[in-house]
Amino acid sequence: MRVNHVTGASTDSAGTAGVRRHGVTARVDLALVALATLLTALAILAASAQARESSGRLTIAPAGEGHSYQAYRLFSASVEDDGGVRGVSWRGCMGKDFYSRLGDAGNAQEALALVQRGVQKDGAAYLAKLASWAREADGVPDPLTIRTGEATPLDEGVWLLTSEHAQPIIVPMGAKDVTVSEKGVRPSLEKRVRNDTRGDREFVRACDASTGDSVRFCLVGTLPSDYDSLESFCYAFVDEPSEALEVDLDSVSVSVTHADGTTEEVRDGYDVAWKDGQLRVAFANLRSACPKAAYGDRVVVQYVARLVADKAKVGLTEGNRNVARIEYSSGHDGEKGITPTDGATVHTYRVALGKVDADGSKALAGAKFVVARKDGMFLSPSGTWVKDEAKAQIATDEKGQATLAGLGSGEYAIREVEAPDGYAKLEGDIHLSVAGDTERRTLDATCEHASARVTSVDAGSGTVTLEVCDARAASAGGSGVPRTGDSGALPWVAGMGAACAAFATALRNKWPGSTTEASA
Repeated sequence: MRVNHVTGASTDSAGTAGVRRHGVTARVDLALVALATLLTALAILAASAQARESSGRLTIAPAGEGHSYQAYRLFSASVEDDGGVRGVSWRGCMGKDFYSRLGDAGNAQEALALVQRGVQKDGAAYLAKLASWAREADGVPDPLTIRTGEATPLDEGVWLLTSEHAQPIIVPMGAKDVTVSEKGVRPSLEKRVRNDTRGDREFVRACDASTGDSVRFCLVGTLPSDYDSLESFCYAFVDEPSEALEVDLDSVSVSVTHADGTTEEVRDGYDVAWKDGQLRVAFANLRSACPKAAYGDRVVVQYVARLVADKAKVGLTEGNRNVARIEYSSGHDGEKGITPTDGATVHTYRVALGKVDADGSKALAGAKFVVARKDGMFLSPSGTWVKDEAKAQIATDEKGQATLAGLGSGEYAIREVEAPDGYAKLEGDIHLSVAGDTERRTLDATCEHASARVTSVDAGSGTVTLEVCDARAASAGGSGVPRTGDSGALPWVAGMGAACAAFATALRNKWPGSTTEASA
């Protein structure tokens, strides 16, 4: 500001006259101004460099697989090399709401003392409270993200490091680099699914299925970093399937996958229970049930469930999501916790079939169809697969519509078994192919038959719209079966009408299938 003032003063009328009368003096003044500006800039750069050099770098040494921490600056302060803290301030750090939760503190130094007493008294439990307050309190600045194993510069002060996978850590940061080890890496859970009926081999985050299909869920749990030192450890998988999936409790299996890749089947030492829509597979003491298990191993639970069409959410936008978690505790006084939930989704689709007359102008009620899959089973009106074709007839309503619900990716044969009065049933099967991609959330469908076409596909709602046109059947006399309202007194006119209908049908033979993508 002083330099600007001097420069500004030299531009007024009096100053300008002075420059004209005393040119040498003016040039000296300008040189001094330039020198002062340069020295000020150098001083600022030097101060910035010194500030950067005074910021130590923090490295979190991972206890297992790498992951992220969220870093909150609880207090700004000067931190000595021996860990001593002075000049404590809370200005610009966590906000009033957070500090009010610590207790009655009149200033930052008192607030820091409350934190120190809480950690000394309750240890990990108090650190967990701090982490919760940091996430929930109003006015807390966005935390920094720190990856384990990477050196990250942090300003001087007292920092709180939080992670879903490990206990929180408090660390004072000064000018020197600091390395801390993870404390109490917690259990974690991963849940996946596959379609056993279709013969899928890999577990994925989402699959599709037909009604009645057996879908297999796989829950993989990890162990805490201090597991090997524990005398007892309660460990329970809590799974919440969608209401559209019926769980087979007899299918539940448990195994341990050791760090060296070998697998050990676990036959006892756990309870399987179903209550209030939850499947619970619980070890009262995992240490005694699996004495060979160690940190780095994985506990695996698998079970089979079957899709119920009339309860299922159809389409790729939402689907039927299953979520699970692990509840754990180490003895009576040890840490109790719950892992973050993880889930897997089962999708299913439907066919909206419409029957119309030969020229497509009239919807036809009362047409009866059956839907068969490759194994010869038929889709019943209730959405189950049956062996008896007579129990699987699905009729069009007064609007000429019928819904074929609970279909997954696959090949299907649709056959008309009874035509409405005054109409002829189709000759041969309609071959329908449905292909869903649950990862990309796309749905494709094609059909093969001269009198059928896929008119639209909606991936979001999982709906394939199929139009089936009436087909004329020739009698022994050569005349076509008349539509309702046709006159039997003019056989040659009826014959020409049948020929025109056949020509129109031929023009419509090359209807393409459709592909759509579910909206985000």
